[in-house]
Amino acid sequence: GRLSSSNPNAQQVPFKLRSMYTAAPGHVLVGADMDQIELRYAAAVAGARRYLDVFAASGDPHAVTSELIFGDAWRAVAAAKDDTHPDYATRKKLRDFAKRFSYACLYGAEYKTVYEVLTQVEDKNGDYPYLGLSFEQTSEQRDKWLGGNPEFKNWWSATVAQWRRNTYLKDVVIGRRRDFLDGENKNEMVNFPIQSGSAAIVHLNTFDLIDHGITPNFDGSGTGIIQQGHDALLIECKIEHGEEVRKLLQKCMTRKVSALPSVVFTAAAKKGTRWTELS
Repeated sequence: GRLSSSNPNAQQVPFKLRSMYTAAPGHVLVGADMDQIELRYAAAVAGARRYLDVFAASGDPHAVTSELIFGDAWRAVAAAKDDTHPDYATRKKLRDFAKRFSYACLYGAEYKTVYEVLTQVEDKNGDYPYLGLSFEQTSEQRDKWLGGNPEFKNWWSATVAQWRRNTYLKDVVIGRRRDFLDGENKNEMVNFPIQSGSAAIVHLNTFDLIDHGITPNFDGSGTGIIQQGHDALLIECKIEHGEEVRKLLQKCMTRKVSALPSVVFTAAAKKGTRWTELS
């Protein structure tokens, strides 16, 4: 499995702490975060056609969410993808919110929980950008999101029904099982297979790297995989081998899962002297 930690969360290291990860002299860091791994996994399990189509086209799933919840306001700025465009800042603000919003809703959260999750979001500067949201606003947006993605609600119900039949749930990647001995809890039941399966994918990526020779001290003292988190892998190597390792990491973090043929799990690897340079 994987460790659980908090204050700080070492499995999903906050951006503001990533600057502490620095390559030694003569070395470089090579890292990647999986692309929307939970949303891809959930969309595949639920059969959410709107998202599966955009993933298949290598599109932007958060633009899909933005159009669903903002409508005309999003369409007015959707083309402003260049930071020199006068509407770029507005587009970025709407898209950033939509990204947060989809993950707040993804695991069956009800209206009150979605509102609480969003108003507690902390950005890279330690600010709370969505404190001014109203409960009515987030509730209306949740209805729009579910209206455009009815497959998710069906998946939530089917997951609980599956547990009632079998008295356990498991992920479809390596079959990790949970029995929920404390009783029925819809949010945890929907959350578990996705979290477990996502972790399993990153584990398989890690095993592939090891099989390709990325072992402790493979490129000299202090090199190797130095962080394997929720959806991220970070490697340290000599500068002259950085590009080779970057290509290998990206290859190992691109994966199809036989039980989820409708989506490909991907990542874009980068290199730099500090982890913050890779995000």
